[in-house]
Amino acid sequence: MFRLQPKTILLLVGMAGGAQAGLTDWVDPFIGTAGGGNTFPGAVVPWGMVSVSPHNDNQAPSGYVFGKPDLYGFGQVHLSGMDCPDLGSVLLMPTAGKIQTSPEMWKSVYDSETAAPGYYCVHLKSQNIQAEMTATTRVGVSRFFFPERKGDAEILLDAGYRLTTDPVTLKSPSFESVVKVVSPAEVEGFSESGDFCSVYSGNKQKVYFVAQFSKPALQAGTWKEGKLSDGQEQKGRHVGAFFRFSTASQEPIVVKVGISYVSVQNARLNLQSECPGWDFDAVRAQARKAWEEALSRIRITGGGSDPLRIFYTALYHALIHPSVFSDVNGEYEGMGHSGVLKTQDYTRYHIFSLWDTYRNLHSFLGLFYPERDLDMVKSMVEMSKESGWLPKWELAGNETGVMVGCPAVPVILDAYRQGLKEFDVDSAYAAMVKSLTPKDNKTYGGLKSLLQFGYIPKDDHSGDYLWGSVSTSLEYSYDFWCVAQMAKDLKNQGDFEKYIHL
Repeated sequence: MFRLQPKTILLLVGMAGGAQAGLTDWVDPFIGTAGGGNTFPGAVVPWGMVSVSPHNDNQAPSGYVFGKPDLYGFGQVHLSGMDCPDLGSVLLMPTAGKIQTSPEMWKSVYDSETAAPGYYCVHLKSQNIQAEMTATTRVGVSRFFFPERKGDAEILLDAGYRLTTDPVTLKSPSFESVVKVVSPAEVEGFSESGDFCSVYSGNKQKVYFVAQFSKPALQAGTWKEGKLSDGQEQKGRHVGAFFRFSTASQEPIVVKVGISYVSVQNARLNLQSECPGWDFDAVRAQARKAWEEALSRIRITGGGSDPLRIFYTALYHALIHPSVFSDVNGEYEGMGHSGVLKTQDYTRYHIFSLWDTYRNLHSFLGLFYPERDLDMVKSMVEMSKESGWLPKWELAGNETGVMVGCPAVPVILDAYRQGLKEFDVDSAYAAMVKSLTPKDNKTYGGLKSLLQFGYIPKDDHSGDYLWGSVSTSLEYSYDFWCVAQMAKDLKNQGDFEKYIHL
């Protein structure tokens, strides 16, 4: 049986100089957070479902742009390096004084930011609160150090918040959320988000959560549409919950947030399984260890600090997406809202920005992280079984339709040719062929014209939606070549002759 053999490589850059630092010490999570890089500085573990990160720009793709003056809170799930906003859900914010019900009202100026793999820390100047966060794969852990307050130290949870550039859909009744105070130390619910890159993409996902506090609140309640309530449950467009405490000077309160795309029950199971205690520093140490192990598959020595910082920060960013999508019990939301399903022999992944990643990221993962890349291929093949098509630009089990071509095809071929063959190859090949067939194909537009003319005219009248006729024509040409190569490897000479000429 084929055995996965992850490769480790040692690169020598110039002369070795000084003692070897931990590899996480070379990573700067702030690189890429300005100039359109659209990365985030918050806490995440390799390929983590959860990423606890600050928001200082509510329309930025990651919620954060370095240098913006105000901080609005800390979301629990994010996109890294994308051109469009989505997610940012389950926003936490520590504050003090009068209870506010919107990020614009409770925002704070801030300073003293620090970040490292699996850790982020900032000082909220407006209320003199120190905030820091870390994470496991499916749980975000935040620790807030409050000043001395008598009954009005608060932790707010905004369930209706989401990252978007569209002010219309931000207020749309089609995106509703639920928040329920379970006890003075626990709140649960879900947040809806979607419309990635366009209101026409039509994606919508529920992010379920369970948040637990290390200290019970003196008072807990909810809000809806800006109105505070003693009621313990709300449903609607703009809903949230507040928890009020008395605190001594520099007293810490820890908040653990379990996340699931399946159910509140699974969010609670993820929390209990991955973070049963309250030791923030232990979770942080485990996150750092996970990053050390992931980064250590490639070691560079010498050459000074700049090459090391550039390389390991780039490697760090390469190991964030695709991200884990299945819960600790293996359950996940099927592609296209096809129901709750369960993995059998793999971890389910999501956030497949395939046009951006098929040329390099997946080839790289196949070389150095083959066990991860294999599970990503399995995820894509199962998506094709659930929806009928290979994913194009998938997010949380939804096809957003963004970008061009059929980029899952070369990813599957590349994995197969690297020797990663322990997936359903027959189903994968059938999905490759079907996804490049025009009949009833609503995901991959332009195939009718391409097969008729050999290219897609700019004024294509096939009735399909296209992002760009020239780019789509070029991508499909390469995709057909990949299908031909897969057919050749599978000893299917007839299909090879058919597709090599398309």
